[in-house]
Amino acid sequence: MAPTPPPLTNSPELNLVLTDVTPSNYTVEFKIDLIKSLKIIGITSAALAAIGLSVYYIKQRWKYEQRTILKDEVKTILRPFRLSDEQIRKVMANLNTEMSKGLKPSTDSDLKMFPTYVHSLPSGQEHGEYLVVDLGGSNFRVSHVNIETRKKIRLINKIFLIPHSLLLGYGDKLFDYIADCLQRFMIDNKLVSFENAKFPLAFTFSFPCQQDSLKQATLVNWTKGFSCTGVVGKDVVVMFQEAIDRRKGLNVEVVALVNDTVGTLMACHATYRDCRAGVILGTGTNACYVENLSNVQKWQGDRQNLKEVIINTEWGAFGASGSLDFIRTEIDRELDDSSLNPAQQKFEKMISALYLGEIVRLIIVDLVQRGLLFPGRMQKSPRIRPDYNIFLILRGSFYAKHVSDIESDKSEGLSLTSSILTGIGIHEPSFDDCKIIQEVCKTVSQRASSLAAAAIAVLINRLNVSSVTIAVDGTLFRHHDKFKKNLIRTIDRLVQRTFKFVIMDGLYIPDGRKLALIDRDWILDDLPHLGNPDDNQDSHHLLATAAAANSGSGIGASSSATSGTSGAGTTSGTTGHTGINQATGGGAHTSGGHAQNSNNHSLLNSQDDFEGDLTLLSEIVDETQNKWSDFGLNQLLTPYAKSLTAKPK
Repeated sequence: MAPTPPPLTNSPELNLVLTDVTPSNYTVEFKIDLIKSLKIIGITSAALAAIGLSVYYIKQRWKYEQRTILKDEVKTILRPFRLSDEQIRKVMANLNTEMSKGLKPSTDSDLKMFPTYVHSLPSGQEHGEYLVVDLGGSNFRVSHVNIETRKKIRLINKIFLIPHSLLLGYGDKLFDYIADCLQRFMIDNKLVSFENAKFPLAFTFSFPCQQDSLKQATLVNWTKGFSCTGVVGKDVVVMFQEAIDRRKGLNVEVVALVNDTVGTLMACHATYRDCRAGVILGTGTNACYVENLSNVQKWQGDRQNLKEVIINTEWGAFGASGSLDFIRTEIDRELDDSSLNPAQQKFEKMISALYLGEIVRLIIVDLVQRGLLFPGRMQKSPRIRPDYNIFLILRGSFYAKHVSDIESDKSEGLSLTSSILTGIGIHEPSFDDCKIIQEVCKTVSQRASSLAAAAIAVLINRLNVSSVTIAVDGTLFRHHDKFKKNLIRTIDRLVQRTFKFVIMDGLYIPDGRKLALIDRDWILDDLPHLGNPDDNQDSHHLLATAAAANSGSGIGASSSATSGTSGAGTTSGTTGHTGINQATGGGAHTSGGHAQNSNNHSLLNSQDDFEGDLTLLSEIVDETQNKWSDFGLNQLLTPYAKSLTAKPK
């Protein structure tokens, strides 16, 4: 029996109407108010949309706040690297004090302030034929300079690489290698020396030396990645001459040793008679300037008829006694502790191209460890901790060239920065990642240029002339445009004098005069010539010094055909009551063959050797103004990668 349905009644609330109600059959009719229902649906939809939008905006707000927090954390980490004018002026005061102390005979100054025994500047009337060896980094240059007349110079250059093992090996082996390369250079270029007429050679040696004459120089300490044993405390002129004499048929005499800053100053003075200082801002940093002899209490030579002498400041050592501790960061201390020369060259380690990339790398590592960079985007490497890649553990794997390129990146979406980061193992860096890295590079670069500006401002003030020209060489000043611009702006704020920079980029050719290539030798028309032979001294000394200055840097000429251009640029700044910077641009470009003997350098498999090789190759790339080559990088990385993937013994 079918169940009886429950009684139904009309329902005005539901608009129900019951019709034909019987025990076995009934019909229910629904009458719905369509307009009222649509209103309900609309209100519900609007409410849901509002909820959705609220959730979306809450998420976006959260992301914005997280990004703001991230930026604030990055700013906090970078804040110690941003120097105020007050801090910069304190650096100036401390440096000036150390320079004055260094001129005294007995002193504990950070700066050695070595008298160079060069007290005559070029007259432009010099002539002669000379050899030059320029050692200042992990490669060196051998040159033959023939000053024929005032308007003609012949120059042949060749660059040799130094095997990494020699940078840390025995000093005798280093000088033997240089002498071998010198002999090979002379044979290749048919340079014949006679028994009774030795070739005079100028030795440009860019390391701290105590000199008692132009032909004597005792090494105080190594810098720039060198740590050869048996050289510190020895006369490097004697060591080099002994290496030369051990080679049969190599009839060459070292007649002068000069620091690279001195050569830079002299090269500039031939054209700019108001040039009174030479500055190097490259792999390392140093400066020399013309000082009144009356202020040089440590001078032990003859003072008769002498008024001035060029002082080699060796300012890279500034900070050894704690004068820079008020601005040094934990990153600076970490870099110093892991360097080849801990507690030395502290100023240089905050400025020079050899260290800028490493400072940036250490900051990036800190940001990664804090979770502020590259989440999930680090490419892994075999046999290394799974959360690290080569970039994070390998010292020297980020270069000053990277810092410059990233800081100057104006590409859409910072694509250049992204490409650089991808090249060092960071997979698909985000735009925010790239922006943070650019800010890190900018901050580190600006600190370096501000410190360099402080040091140059001290030189300008000590020279105490209304207008002065400063000769500058080095990759940072020549190739890092942002560095140079900030340097000039900062000096403008710090001094109330007119100054001008002349970039000594290889051979200096004023006024765009023509360069011709004849018989693989450079013939330079109207080139200013250097050296000023002292009437009372062996004329070879300053003539060879002139040759050293003229050999310059940036032209690598092989024994085969070579072509290139060389030039110089000037950049000036003027500080007056208006405080307007008058920068008159300038630049230099050099291209030429880069000579490398296949036996000069081998790629080794150990991590230490790999690090040295990578740094060396980076320096060569910077010095020759070439773009980084993927092929070269692969050639270098292959043996290291194989060593990592090999089964452990």
